[in-house]
Amino acid sequence: MAITNRTPIRNVKNLEAEKRLEEASEIKVSFDPGSFKWFNYRPNGRNLDVPMLSFHNHDEKYPYLRLNKSAIERLFGENLEGPLMIEIGVAPRAIAIRKAMQGIVLKRHKNSKSYVFSVSGIDFPWDIAKLDKLPLIWDEKNKMLVGKIPG
Repeated sequence: MAITNRTPIRNVKNLEAEKRLEEASEIKVSFDPGSFKWFNYRPNGRNLDVPMLSFHNHDEKYPYLRLNKSAIERLFGENLEGPLMIEIGVAPRAIAIRKAMQGIVLKRHKNSKSYVFSVSGIDFPWDIAKLDKLPLIWDEKNKMLVGKIPG
């Protein structure tokens, strides 16, 4: 007994109906991007490529903030010679950091490529003890990093 592979013969009348069915079965879905909460960083992970500001309030008397390598490179470029100084701008729901000729001196954080600075004496309109990490956005026009305080 010979085995043959047969191609089923299609009914020409149903061929057009099959084509319409295939076209109709392509479902196109669209979602509103405003419905989502977007993250451009990992809240609990290492974010080496996103400029980040970390809040450290272990000692309430001497709280300090830390800028990661990406934030430092954005502010100062590759030239990290001499004292690195910044100014801090505080708004009701935001913080801004920009390079300064005279200002708060940044210090290298242990053996990492991040820098820290003390914020004792600065009156923030929000509780920094409740903050951990804050992604920063580069404002090209004003040459500063800006972080929006959640809440």
